[in-house]
Amino acid sequence: MGLYKFLVSILKEKDNDGAPIPYFASGVTDARHFSKLGIQTYGFTPMYFEKGVDYSKLIHSANERIPIKALKFGTDAIYKLLTGYDSSIILKS
Repeated sequence: MGLYKFLVSILKEKDNDGAPIPYFASGVTDARHFSKLGIQTYGFTPMYFEKGVDYSKLIHSANERIPIKALKFGTDAIYKLLTGYDSSIILKS
């Protein structure tokens, strides 16, 4: 989990009151193939939801969608990840 602290810092910068937590979801991804090669993968899906939004009822439902604010938050966070990534971060953690 060498990038975890960096991912948390991105989220806290965007929402200091937020509480980044690891989230486990059932399902299958291609990550299982990478792990056999010793490559660690992350499912980083940053989103911001207003109070009262039940994310679990939005995902994989009919007309699946998220609020625009959640999409913008996630896009900005992933942009920050891609532009701020420095492989030395892994060595520091």
